[in-house]
Amino acid sequence: MKKEAKFLDPNSPYYEILKKIEEKNQKKKKDKSLLQKEKFDKIDAFLEKKPKITPQKEVDFKASNVLLEQSLNKQAYTETLAKIYLEQNQTQKALEAYQFLMLKFPEKSSYFAEKIQTLKKK
Repeated sequence: MKKEAKFLDPNSPYYEILKKIEEKNQKKKKDKSLLQKEKFDKIDAFLEKKPKITPQKEVDFKASNVLLEQSLNKQAYTETLAKIYLEQNQTQKALEAYQFLMLKFPEKSSYFAEKIQTLKKK
C-alpha cells in the first residue's frame, strides 16, 4: 500500500479502489499462509505418531487372478477379439466371445448367431 501512496494522490478516485485491491491481496496471502501452516501441522502430527506399514498376510494370487481374468475377458470381448481367436484356432473362446456379443448387442444377434452356427459346424 505504501508504494501506491507515493505515486497516487489519496484524493484520487482510484486511490480507494487500489487500497481495496491491496487489502484483498493481503488477506489472500494471509489466508494462504494459514492454510499452508494447517497442512504442515497435520503432516507434523501424523509424523509424530510414527506410523508403520505392516505387511499383509500372503494372499492366494492364483485364485484372485483367475477371477480377475474371467471378469476382464468378458468385458473385453469384441468382434475383433473373436476373429483373432478364430485365427489362432481357439474356437471355444471365439464361441464364448460371439455368445457374449450376441447378448451385449441384441440388434446384431442374428449376425452373431450365424457366426456361432458356422463355428459349431466346424
